[in-house]
Amino acid sequence: MVSPLFLLAASLAAAQTPEHRPKTRGAALSYAVNGMALGDFDGVGKPQIALASDDQIRLYVYPALDAKPLAQAAIIGTGARVVGLEAADLDGDGRSELFASVYDPMFKRFETRVLKLESGRWLKTATLPFLVRAYQDARGARVLATQQVVEDNGFPFGRIYPLVYRDGKYSQGAAVVPTRRADWLFGFTTARLDDHETAISVTATHALRMESEKDRWRTSDDDYGQTPVRVRWGERLLEFPPPMAATYGRAGFDSLYVLRNVAALGGLAGPFGLFDHGELVRKRWNGSGFETDWRAELPGCAQGLAVAEPVPGRPEIVVASRGAANESSVWTYDP
Repeated sequence: MVSPLFLLAASLAAAQTPEHRPKTRGAALSYAVNGMALGDFDGVGKPQIALASDDQIRLYVYPALDAKPLAQAAIIGTGARVVGLEAADLDGDGRSELFASVYDPMFKRFETRVLKLESGRWLKTATLPFLVRAYQDARGARVLATQQVVEDNGFPFGRIYPLVYRDGKYSQGAAVVPTRRADWLFGFTTARLDDHETAISVTATHALRMESEKDRWRTSDDDYGQTPVRVRWGERLLEFPPPMAATYGRAGFDSLYVLRNVAALGGLAGPFGLFDHGELVRKRWNGSGFETDWRAELPGCAQGLAVAEPVPGRPEIVVASRGAANESSVWTYDP
């Protein structure tokens, strides 16, 4: 049990942290967001934003100030639902592919469906037998990684490999992605801190943890990476938390952005995936740990986080959150 003195100290620290205001507030969307991805899907050189609900994927003009989608696609399959969304131009044609990670309860399997925007419509071009998730490497570049979920109730996680495109096909690369103690594709990223490659992950108790050859550190508070997007797999509950994002400057690593989804009923509703509100938190590395630099209150629990650069050299932090009434919106922030 957490002591009252610890809770009081955490509350005082939060009260003293600067509150960061949004740059833009997006339109109200009449569904709960399960995933978000930014990409240049039509090849015109400007970012667009893809949002997924359980059974639909919609594309919007960035930063989703207009609730009318540019394109929409249904997730086919009885009870099939999206658990994650990513984007990258792996085939090199100048247009981003959309990678929708899906759980199909009818066949009890996880897969990733690859979509391309063709003449204003989503076209499925491939189905992959594993999950796909992006992380940032030690230089700050986004890399797509993969993981198979196997029929093992005790330890269902396969090894994590990069996603590669070769000879017209998507497949898992040969080298294992180094994650140190993180074994779940959803819930880690990497950075270069103090000239050491460092794994940053969310623990099973929703604390933020970093580990390198030199250092180990974890937060004293929790609620990082909590999420309502969950799948019961045998005796385990697989959680699909929102991503983390990092920004880099000329000197290298600058800031880490993480989401905290705070459970309703004073934390009692966390096991049921019910959340009262969320926070976007910027953290800075001080040489021995991450310090909170600012935080931003969110209107609901957040499921999407990304760094966009609609104007070269001027990054924006993008957050997709879902409210209590199953409505969602996308907000942007200056770093």
